[in-house]
Amino acid sequence: MLLDEPFAGLDRPLVRELAAILKEWQERLRFTLLAVDHDPLILEGLCPRVIALEEGRVVQRGDWSELARAPATPTLRALLDVSP
Repeated sequence: MLLDEPFAGLDRPLVRELAAILKEWQERLRFTLLAVDHDPLILEGLCPRVIALEEGRVVQRGDWSELARAPATPTLRALLDVSP
């Protein structure tokens, strides 16, 4: 399933509820989920692995702890709100 900014314009309580339902379906039905969003908290809750793209190029891949520990670019560092 491909989700492109699936929760844009929704309030936070509804986002949390829908994300939990989606995660439950994913686990129960065992489908692959590809999610695109600018909110790492939403993505972290839905997807255990990350492929970070900048200008159409892969700049980093791994799990969330790897990205948080050593973001590959300044843009990714800012998105993840990690100090240099």
